[in-house]
Amino acid sequence: MAAGLLTSAVCQGCAMLPGRLGILTAAALIGEGAGMITSLGFAARALIFAIGPVFAGRCRTAPAQARDLQA
Repeated sequence: MAAGLLTSAVCQGCAMLPGRLGILTAAALIGEGAGMITSLGFAARALIFAIGPVFAGRCRTAPAQARDLQA
């Protein structure tokens, strides 16, 4: 997770480089960082749901919980 955030932070510096190369490099790094963060975020969420239903409710929205209670 930290590597993805660091990659996204480095792209800010690349965006300040002159010319198209800086912008293209920044765009590539933003995509790479977002890909890493998203993948690890979903893996962490899956782990929480795998632990048990006690902890799973913390990740759900109130409308989703209300639907389960009505069913």
